[in-house]
Amino acid sequence: MATLTGAVSIALGDVHTAILGTDQELMDQFIAAGKEVGERFWQLPLDDDYTKQIKSDIADIKNVGGKKAGTITAAAF
Repeated sequence: MATLTGAVSIALGDVHTAILGTDQELMDQFIAAGKEVGERFWQLPLDDDYTKQIKSDIADIKNVGGKKAGTITAAAF
C-alpha cells in the first residue's frame, strides 16, 4: 500500500489508498479485505515500463524516477 510518497496524495487524494505489487492474488486479497472494512484501495500498475525510469548509468538504480509516476517508481525502487 502506498503511503510512501506525496505523489500518491496528488494522484488519489484522501479517499483511496494506492496498492501496488507483483503478486496479483495477494493484491486481490488486500482489496477484498479493504472492502469489508471500508478501506478503498486503488491498484496502480507496476510494469517494467515504469521501472525504466529508475535505471541509472552510474548506480544499479536511482532512488527517484522523476515527477511522472512518482508513486509507481517509488514502489519499483
